[in-house]
Amino acid sequence: MRIIYRPSHHSLRAPLETHRGRRSTTLGLEALEPCATSPAQEAAPKPGSRTHRVALRFLALLLVRLGLVALTFAAWRLASDLGLPVRFIFADGVLSHWQIWFAAALLLMGSAGLVARRLQFGKAADDRNADRAQAA
Repeated sequence: MRIIYRPSHHSLRAPLETHRGRRSTTLGLEALEPCATSPAQEAAPKPGSRTHRVALRFLALLLVRLGLVALTFAAWRLASDLGLPVRFIFADGVLSHWQIWFAAALLLMGSAGLVARRLQFGKAADDRNADRAQAA
């Protein structure tokens, strides 16, 4: 198992210590030293990366909202099945079952979680590429 330290701030660099000619991946917080880089030296992001992140953020938000609507429909249908005086919008057919709405809610919210995770990994990859470009 290999643990790699990546600083969360771009202006901090962690020097790799050498021990008997080998690089050490164990770093303490005292090993961080500020790095003097100007904004002009930082690598520019790829042209579509910001737009891509905004689109993914919008998609994740939309999927969460749709999941909440499906969960509301599942609760509404369940309340109707329990005999409460609320009439469900779909009287018969496939969409008249609360299990379908609950499954759709799980699917939509799970998809939103995957999109959010992809967004987080994409941001981390962009940060790594920017760090590599600064080091070069």
